[in-house]
Amino acid sequence: MVRPGAWHRIRRLLLTSSVATACTSMRVQTAPVPDPLPTGRKGELRLSLRSGANGYLYDARITGDSIVGFDRPSQDPRAERVAFLTADVTAVAVRKGDAFKTVLAVVAGTVAAFTFILLAACASLLSASSS
Repeated sequence: MVRPGAWHRIRRLLLTSSVATACTSMRVQTAPVPDPLPTGRKGELRLSLRSGANGYLYDARITGDSIVGFDRPSQDPRAERVAFLTADVTAVAVRKGDAFKTVLAVVAGTVAAFTFILLAACASLLSASSS
């Protein structure tokens, strides 16, 4: 029989593996800046600038010769409007979900949880038989 404390660890492992497995990656498009701008998760857009710096914008749009958006999600009361010249932008990247990586991570987490359960049950049986 599995010890009561082991079930708590198993539940925590399953919860952690299911929450931490939403895999995403950045999809990059190099210059020229695409119009319309691509949209990613939560409206986030990463701009690579000629200076080597990165700028992050939310709810971005092209207005004239600039890319205009907010420095935080627009629902945040501290969000401020910012703009970058399109001539200064070398690449635009958006965060996209990766379903294959997410499914793979969930399967790996489930296999790890069942392996842990199996090992805990085997250890419990061995200790019970040696007593």
